[in-house]
Parts: sequence; C-alpha cells; structure tokens
Amino acid sequence: MGCSSSTAQPAADVPAAGGDDKKEVKFGGEPPMVSDKKGVVSGNDLNREFKKADLTALNPALEKELKSFFDAMDGDKNGEVTMEEATKFWGKNFAKVNAKAMFNEVDEDGNATISWDEFLAFWRNVVASGYSEDDLVEEVEMMKEGGSWVDFNDGRTT
Repeated sequence: MGCSSSTAQPAADVPAAGGDDKKEVKFGGEPPMVSDKKGVVSGNDLNREFKKADLTALNPALEKELKSFFDAMDGDKNGEVTMEEATKFWGKNFAKVNAKAMFNEVDEDGNATISWDEFLAFWRNVVASGYSEDDLVEEVEMMKEGGSWVDFNDGRTT
C-alpha cells in the first residue's frame, strides 16, 4: 500500500526547534489518501476496515436467513458463490446487475467467488453500520425470493 501526502498544515503558533514552549500543533486539510488494488480511496474509507473486523454475533434469525440465501445462490453446493451462480439465481430480475452489485460489495479479496465467511463478514459490517437486524431479515427474505440487491450504506458501494 502506498500513501500520498496530505495537505496538512501546522498551526502558526508552533515553537521554533529547541524552544521550551509547549504549544499545540493542529493539522488541517483532507484525510490522507491510501492506494489499494482497486484504486485510491480516501482516509474516511479506512473506517470500513475497523467495522469489518467486528466479529459480533448476528441474531440467530438473521444468520439463518443469510445462510438460506447464500445456499440458494450456491448452485453446486461447494461453499462458494460464483458470478455465474449469482446471475443464475436472480434469473430474469436484472440478474447481471444484481450479481455485479453484490460482488462489488461482498467479494473483498477480488477472487471472483464469495465464500460463506466473506458473505457473513459483509453482513456483520452492515449491522455494525447501524442497520436493524430485524429489518435485515425482511430485506434478505425479499432478495432470497428474487428481489434486487440493496446497496446498504455501510461504507462500501456497488
């Protein structure tokens, strides 16, 4: 990961080198930019990493619904969902659009498959972003029945 410099400016009242005055140094400007394999993201996007690491257990009803949804997409039952399987799952309901939107948000490692662990980590991130687990059960039920993928406001985009 490479970092580019920000335009942070020290406060005007910073003492000269070697001075005994202790004054506060303030920085301004935009958060630093970080480059990753998908391009440059702002420092604000780094919060996603912390939320993603939250391993809080989901309520059993939501986790059961998520597993059912995942299994419905996993056509060959090998524990991974491919783009082809996801497209087939959505059938005629904007299948390619829904599959691509899901992969853009969930396929963290970019290997063109979504594992159960990756899928579950995505949903933990959604819950950590403030969504009600009860509401998510309903959303997942609708997607499982062929409804469109939802772009959750969780720091990731489709």
